[in-house]
Amino acid sequence: MLIPILLGLLTGYIMCIPIGPLNILVFNTKLKRGMAPAMAIAIGGAIMDFIYFFIILSGLSLFTINPQVTYGFQIFGTVILFILGIKEIFFVHVDLRERPKYNKKFGSKSFLLLGILIYVGNPTMFFSLSTLCAFIKSFAFFPSTLANNAIFSLFVALGSILWFYTLVVIIEKFEHKITKPLMIRINQFCGILIVFLSFYLGFKTLT
Repeated sequence: MLIPILLGLLTGYIMCIPIGPLNILVFNTKLKRGMAPAMAIAIGGAIMDFIYFFIILSGLSLFTINPQVTYGFQIFGTVILFILGIKEIFFVHVDLRERPKYNKKFGSKSFLLLGILIYVGNPTMFFSLSTLCAFIKSFAFFPSTLANNAIFSLFVALGSILWFYTLVVIIEKFEHKITKPLMIRINQFCGILIVFLSFYLGFKTLT
């Protein structure tokens, strides 16, 4: 029971760190409208995290993955993590002026929906999460039962919310000091963590 909780929190937190549309949207919304609308957007994304992860993991639990396929997922996932980490370290692009495609004026109760729309509007998200779920399942960190999948998915969503709350608190505290170079450094640090994680998982796979 404890492993799905901790692994879910860690997965949800780490996967939301790299700068993307949702991060930029939460960042801009916090600066323009305050904490509550920004967190509403984050919660909208977290709801989709739970739905996607639970559906994907439940589907994957219906069949047993061949050991060779499992090994392939482990290698593939480790390489993807390494590439992502290197990208965040050396090729990070941050534009704090970037605006979301959805430029309609939303009411205060619609920010949650906006977070969901941003998530669903990403055509590669389901494939990316499917790969991530298969990667996690291949290590058999916990028994793939319906209850464990639900708990893991729930805490992935909570980990996602925790990251965005961290981001919002950082913005709140350093709102007048945040610069583009600082955001780049933060992303590079996160990239280093991702690279170290890929090394650890690669070592675990090969041994």
